[in-house]
Amino acid sequence: MADPLSILSGICGLLAFVGQTAVAITKFVRDVRDSRPDFLQVSSGLSVLKTILESLEHDYQSPRLLISPSLEANLLDAVHSCSHTVKEIEKLLLRYLEEKKRRKIVWAAWGQGDMEKLGRNLDAHKQILNIVLTHLDLKLTRQTKEVATKIRDTADATLENTEELKDGQMQLKRYGNYKFGLKQWEEMIRRVSRFKRLQRD
Repeated sequence: MADPLSILSGICGLLAFVGQTAVAITKFVRDVRDSRPDFLQVSSGLSVLKTILESLEHDYQSPRLLISPSLEANLLDAVHSCSHTVKEIEKLLLRYLEEKKRRKIVWAAWGQGDMEKLGRNLDAHKQILNIVLTHLDLKLTRQTKEVATKIRDTADATLENTEELKDGQMQLKRYGNYKFGLKQWEEMIRRVSRFKRLQRD
């Protein structure tokens, strides 16, 4: 079973990696202006990933959320895999940034292909995390509806009991004002017994 703190820690850590990598991309594109088109897919993917992670972080901290151990394990694996890919993107950028004199040539020869492959990996991890997020949102919605239904049912039952208690009180008052025979006494006893049971409940 995955540790909830490990999952939250992983999500927060991945958010930090996403921010660092976005900064590294900005620096690289500023230094190698011809590389801007090479980062359109990755930059867009990181932006969407950031939104997904923030939503996951919010949902996962909800006290109403109850998820299965298998889903937690899958989420943790997806976060770790995605973190690895984002780190690889940042490492790739830093490595090519060190190529001061041959940066443009080396990037055109090898960097573009490497970044394209990492971009595809990032998209795959992003889609998995988005599926998990959608699943969590559905569970939260369903669980919220279940709680609302229980509250409504409890309120209805309370209202019904209250009405019966009032009816019992009125009947007792009415019986107290009249003289009546054996059948009426039996009816009164039944109502009083029911009234007392309702009070105990």
